Amino acid sequence: MVKRNKEKDKLWREQNKEKLSLYNKKWKEENKEKLLQYRLKNKDKILETSKNWQKNNKERASLHHVNYVRNRIKNDPDFKFKNVIRSLIKKSFSRADGKFIKKRKSEEILGCSLEYFKNYILLKCPKGTSLQDFHQFGYHIDHIIPISSAKSEDETIKLCHYTNFQPLWWKDNIIKSNKLFINVL
Repeated sequence: MVKRNKEKDKLWREQNKEKLSLYNKKWKEENKEKLLQYRLKNKDKILETSKNWQKNNKERASLHHVNYVRNRIKNDPDFKFKNVIRSLIKKSFSRADGKFIKKRKSEEILGCSLEYFKNYILLKCPKGTSLQDFHQFGYHIDHIIPISSAKSEDETIKLCHYTNFQPLWWKDNIIKSNKLFINVL
């Protein structure tokens, strides 16, 4: 049996990251079926290993997740839109001085799937509007009847129904604030 020097191996891997990455990528591509069979056969073992790693590396796991989400938001308008909607619904419950708690999934509260909601909102926008136009200084998703008017958890849920949302240009949304209508000259 060959005795390996862990420090030398580690140094070599560090110096040859790109080479190893290309090799691993190629191997995975050529052995997809073998990997799939292994994963199916060892599902519990893989899950346990993953849980242990996350438990022992909380900071790295958290940072990895945060970076993953930031990257997806930056590069995937569909992911960003869905993330914004979920956050908007969650914040709707916490705006009432923390009195209400979101107990259901966002799609349940919306009354439709996130995909349907995305199409619903885009249909209310001017022609040629895309998801890339929804950002800080673009279109905002606005509650038609302001969420601040909700006096109970049930009212908050009703005001988060998809029919109570509209796309609104960012300046108009700021002017409207928590009013029912804005004056258009």
